[in-house]
Amino acid sequence: MFDSKRYMTNGVLQTIPVEVQMLIWAMIDEFKNKVKAVDYLQVFELKPLCKENSQPQQLIHHSQECPPHKAEITINCGIPIKEKLYVIDDETHSTMLLASEY
Repeated sequence: MFDSKRYMTNGVLQTIPVEVQMLIWAMIDEFKNKVKAVDYLQVFELKPLCKENSQPQQLIHHSQECPPHKAEITINCGIPIKEKLYVIDDETHSTMLLASEY
């Protein structure tokens, strides 16, 4: 899974910073190299983290349903966003899309 061509919808291209897009693909690559069972549907929730007197941060929560998996990372960013993304693999290609585009 997730070894085929990769695509993104216009919603992702217009809404999600390129650095975050690349990080999500990297998280998938790292995850598939660590575990045997990778679900065809990967879910990413992006949330702003605002700590007092610190640089804005972006929380990225990664999950899959079967088998259950959850992971989180936090990165420094200019303007954090709140969005939910799906990355779906159908064995011929992988597509990153906003949940609202599903």
